[in-house]
Amino acid sequence: MQTLYANLMGSVVVVRSLLRVVRPLPLHGLLDGVARVLFSLWQAYAPAHGGPAVLWPFLVPEVSFGVARLAPWPMARGERGTEAVRDS
Repeated sequence: MQTLYANLMGSVVVVRSLLRVVRPLPLHGLLDGVARVLFSLWQAYAPAHGGPAVLWPFLVPEVSFGVARLAPWPMARGERGTEAVRDS
Protein backbone atom coordinates (compact mmCIF):
# COMPACT_ATOMS: atom_id res chain seq x y z
CA MET A 1 0.00 0.00 0.00
CA GLN A 2 2.81 2.42 0.82
CA THR A 3 4.39 1.86 -2.58
CA LEU A 4 1.04 2.44 -4.27
CA TYR A 5 0.51 5.75 -2.47
CA ALA A 6 4.10 6.83 -3.12
CA ASN A 7 3.70 6.10 -6.84
CA LEU A 8 0.34 7.89 -7.01
CA MET A 9 1.67 11.01 -5.30
CA GLY A 10 4.85 10.87 -7.38
CA SER A 11 2.76 10.82 -10.54
CA VAL A 12 0.83 13.90 -9.44
CA VAL A 13 4.06 15.74 -8.64
CA VAL A 14 5.63 14.83 -11.99
CA VAL A 15 2.58 15.99 -13.96
CA ARG A 16 2.37 19.23 -11.96
CA SER A 17 6.08 19.87 -12.48
CA LEU A 18 5.85 19.27 -16.23
CA LEU A 19 2.92 21.67 -16.45
CA ARG A 20 4.92 24.36 -14.68
CA VAL A 21 7.90 23.84 -17.04
CA VAL A 22 5.99 23.48 -20.31
CA ARG A 23 3.34 26.13 -19.71
CA PRO A 24 4.29 28.43 -16.83
CA LEU A 25 1.48 30.75 -15.76
CA PRO A 26 1.08 32.86 -12.62
CA LEU A 27 -2.06 30.88 -11.80
CA HIS A 28 0.00 27.70 -11.63
CA GLY A 29 2.18 29.33 -8.96
CA LEU A 30 -0.89 30.29 -6.96
CA LEU A 31 -2.33 26.79 -7.17
CA ASP A 32 1.03 25.29 -6.25
CA GLY A 33 1.19 27.54 -3.20
CA VAL A 34 -2.31 26.55 -2.12
CA ALA A 35 -1.48 22.87 -2.62
CA ARG A 36 1.67 23.27 -0.51
CA VAL A 37 -0.32 24.91 2.30
CA LEU A 38 -2.83 22.06 2.27
CA PHE A 39 -0.05 19.48 2.14
CA SER A 40 1.72 21.20 5.05
CA LEU A 41 -1.44 21.15 7.12
CA TRP A 42 -1.87 17.42 6.60
CA GLN A 43 1.83 16.86 7.15
CA ALA A 44 1.61 18.62 10.53
CA TYR A 45 -1.67 16.91 11.42
CA ALA A 46 -0.27 13.40 11.01
CA PRO A 47 2.55 13.47 13.60
CA ALA A 48 0.46 15.65 15.93
CA HIS A 49 -2.07 12.82 16.08
CA GLY A 50 0.25 9.87 16.54
CA GLY A 51 1.89 9.61 13.12
CA PRO A 52 5.63 9.24 12.59
CA ALA A 53 7.69 12.08 14.08
CA VAL A 54 10.08 11.89 11.13
CA LEU A 55 7.61 14.14 9.26
CA TRP A 56 8.36 17.20 11.42
CA PRO A 57 11.72 18.08 9.78
CA PHE A 58 10.14 17.87 6.33
CA LEU A 59 7.47 20.37 7.36
CA VAL A 60 9.88 23.32 7.50
CA PRO A 61 10.94 23.22 3.81
CA GLU A 62 7.38 22.52 2.70
CA VAL A 63 6.04 25.57 4.54
CA SER A 64 8.96 27.64 3.22
CA PHE A 65 8.26 26.67 -0.38
CA GLY A 66 4.57 27.40 0.11
CA VAL A 67 5.31 30.88 1.46
CA ALA A 68 7.73 31.49 -1.42
CA ARG A 69 5.07 30.52 -3.97
CA LEU A 70 2.34 32.65 -2.36
CA ALA A 71 4.44 35.71 -1.39
CA PRO A 72 4.25 37.44 -4.82
CA TRP A 73 0.45 37.30 -4.94
CA PRO A 74 -0.47 40.19 -2.61
CA MET A 75 1.93 42.46 -4.51
CA ALA A 76 0.57 41.29 -7.89
CA ARG A 77 -2.99 41.97 -6.78
CA GLY A 78 -1.95 45.41 -5.50
CA GLU A 79 -0.29 46.26 -8.82
CA ARG A 80 -3.38 45.21 -10.76
CA GLY A 81 -5.55 47.32 -8.48
CA THR A 82 -3.26 50.32 -8.99
CA GLU A 83 -3.39 49.89 -12.78
CA ALA A 84 -7.17 49.75 -12.70
CA VAL A 85 -7.26 53.01 -10.74
CA ARG A 86 -4.83 54.70 -13.15
CA ASP A 87 -6.80 53.53 -16.21
CA SER A 88 -10.10 54.95 -14.98
